[in-house]
Order: sequence, then structure tokens, then C-alpha cells
Amino acid sequence: MRYKAYFDGATRANNPDQMAIGWYIEESGKTIKEFSEELGYGTNNEAEYSSLISLLEYIITEKLGDIIIYGDSNLIVNQVRGDWAVKSVNLQKYHKKASKLYNVVCNCNLNWIPREENKKADELSKKPFKKAVDKGILERAKKVKLEHVRENIWIAHGSKNVLYAIDSKAKVCSCMAWKQSRGICKHLVALETELS
Repeated sequence: MRYKAYFDGATRANNPDQMAIGWYIEESGKTIKEFSEELGYGTNNEAEYSSLISLLEYIITEKLGDIIIYGDSNLIVNQVRGDWAVKSVNLQKYHKKASKLYNVVCNCNLNWIPREENKKADELSKKPFKKAVDKGILERAKKVKLEHVRENIWIAHGSKNVLYAIDSKAKVCSCMAWKQSRGICKHLVALETELS
């Protein structure tokens, strides 16, 4: 296949919540197009479908064929390929549109991949949420004391002598705020500022 494309969808912190999508296309291992966008309120599965639909619309507009599309949602991939039934009423309209577009694209395969192999699309799907970081978190990040422990590992000194571990490569923090926001906390913002 000439092209490879990867897609993902996300919700801000809960399910349902504010949705965002992200996808990119590669040719010969080089990214030729990437896209991310925040959408309205919905479920994670609706975000996944919306991302695939957006990607397929781009592929059709640009007349790209000979393409393998990868996604980490087993549900979406298997429903669009016709392997699984669509039981959720709210997903039926998404399925209908995605299936119709998928059948228009020439020489196209849709495959499931593990989440670990879809990190770039995952990051793109969360990018709109990170842009929306409020000024308050930037101010709180200025007060964070960081300590470099080894390689990609940092320690953020929190209030009341609480320590949080941060992995600068994986962009993960052990604090509750990071877990609740799916990737945004004052410790990670402080570290990104430190490293930039």
C-alpha cells in the first residue's frame, strides 16, 4: 500500500464529554498530513467514529487510494468492516456515514492496532484539549519545583511534601489532576516549560 493513515478520538475527561479527533497520513514513512479538531459533546465511540469519518472525507477529497487505515478502537474497526453489528442506537448514524465513505475509497483496508502503536493519533486527538489549558494552570505551574531524577523521570514537589513522578517521554504524571484531565496538570505544564 502506498499510504498509511492512523486515527483516534477522545473525550476531555469523562465519557460522555467534550470530544476531539486526530488523524494523520504517511507516505513512505513520512507524515504528509495531520489533523486535529475539537468537536461538540459526545461519547468516546462517537469521537472515534468522527475521526474516521473526517479522515475518510479527506482521503476522498484528495483522491488518495491504495491506503491502509489503522485505528485502536476494536469496536469501530469491526463495525465498519461489517464484522460486528451496531447495537448502539446513537452510533448507527456514525456507522452509516463511515461505512458509506469507506466503500467509496479505492483499494482501502481498515485494521485494528493496539493503543501503543497509535500514540501519534492519540496525541493529535488530545491536542485541542491541551490548547485550551487555562491561564490558571500556567500560573500554578510557575510555582512547581522540579527535580530531575534520571533519564526521563522527574519529581514534582507538591504542597504538604507530596511528591509526584513525571515521565517526560510518555508525558505522564502520577497526580490525580493528570488522571482526571487525561494529560493536563500543573506538574506536566511546568516540566514542558522547563524543557522548552
